[in-house]
Amino acid sequence: MHCWYNRTPAGFRVGCIQSNFRYIRRLRRKIRELEIEARGLRQQLTMIMMDFHATMAENYDLRLYTQQIEDQMQLQDLLNGSVEEEIRTLRQMIQHQQAAREEFFRSVAYPSRIGANQEEELGQNQDVNAVQNHRNQEVGTEGLNSHENAGH
Repeated sequence: MHCWYNRTPAGFRVGCIQSNFRYIRRLRRKIRELEIEARGLRQQLTMIMMDFHATMAENYDLRLYTQQIEDQMQLQDLLNGSVEEEIRTLRQMIQHQQAAREEFFRSVAYPSRIGANQEEELGQNQDVNAVQNHRNQEVGTEGLNSHENAGH
């Protein structure tokens, strides 16, 4: 409310001044209320910013942790693949050993035709060796006899 000092009577001016003072008091009260509200909002903003920074730090830590877990999973997958390959190789080796063992026991328990042929060849080689030894003895004896005859 504005007063026109020059055009109004003195009594009206006093009432106008009083209303201006009331208006100023209301404005000052409103300013104090707004300052209190601003202080509370600044405190809330400070808390929100602290929470935000804490959340960002936690998010960063969780990202690092997630990356470490993913790296461990990849390493585990590689190790599992290597172990599976090693298991396949060992199973193949065991199968080959079992097959060789079974073949060996079959050949010992039930000699096959191949085994019989090997025995025949061994017997023939022994016969050939015996014949050669006999000839060598005959040649050696003849050589001695002719050597003895030459000396007489």
